[in-house]
Formats: sequence, structure tokens, C-alpha cells
Amino acid sequence: MQDNVHLCLSDLLDQDISSNEFFQTLSPAVQRQLMKKDIRTFEELQRSAKAFTRYQADNRGVVLEGFNPGCSVSDCTGLIPQGSNLSEHEYKDYQKLYDFGNPYDENKA
Repeated sequence: MQDNVHLCLSDLLDQDISSNEFFQTLSPAVQRQLMKKDIRTFEELQRSAKAFTRYQADNRGVVLEGFNPGCSVSDCTGLIPQGSNLSEHEYKDYQKLYDFGNPYDENKA
């Protein structure tokens, strides 16, 4: 059991893969709070994280929420010529074939 006790949380995260993977699933706010505590074992990390997450909502947003989630072998990558000088009309024609570009573009047809 002594082998599982580390010097500090940073050491625990460096030396124990399970602890590191668990820590990475936590929100940045919870991670910051945990870094302030004297945590030396995976069990302490889990217990402390549970205490923080009970009172603090995970407010991480999905950054690419508005983008097309499709990405597969049948995706239309390469459809739009890169580096070419497309006219606005040609650009909109490509957009009709495949929805791409800024999802918040108000001028999108």
C-alpha cells in the first residue's frame, strides 16, 4: 500500500496513469481546486474530486458545437479547392453541395 502514496498531487499525476487519466476528465475549475490540496493517492484524488463536483457544476462548453459533426471516410474533404480564388457565387455553390465554413456566418445562404 505504501507504494501508492506519492509526494504530492503533481507527483501522483506524473507517476500514476490512472490518476492522470481521471484528473484529465475533470473540469479545469475542479482541477485548479484539487491542485491546492495535499493529495497523495488515487483514492484521495477521487474522494476530493467527488466533493468538489458535488457543489460545482461542470460548465465546460462544447467549443465546436455549431460546426458540422460529420467526419468519416465518406466525408467530403477535398471538395472545395484550397487556395483558389473562388468567386462568391462559386463559394455559395460549394456550400450548397456541402455545408462548410463558419457556422455563425449570417451571410450563409
